[in-house]
Amino acid sequence: MELWIAVAVVIVLGLVGVCWLWARGGRPTRRLSGSQSVARRSELVVRIDRLLMGDRAARERLLAAARRNHPGKSARWYEEKVLADLERDRR
Repeated sequence: MELWIAVAVVIVLGLVGVCWLWARGGRPTRRLSGSQSVARRSELVVRIDRLLMGDRAARERLLAAARRNHPGKSARWYEEKVLADLERDRR
């Protein structure tokens, strides 16, 4: 009889875990800062971060400088500009 209780507890805990994950969208959420308030970071931002070795402050400074020097462009344009400049400077 005790084995059945243990099995029932495991099943209930598994169902609670599945329901909890389902309620959160199936995956853990992460907190994003500043311009990263969107649900996920763009591929360009990930590439910029790799070139900057994860230095978020440097990324934000470069994006802010691009916005200041080239007003009125889209967010994607600024990301492409910063990435192109970083890759150019690394050659």
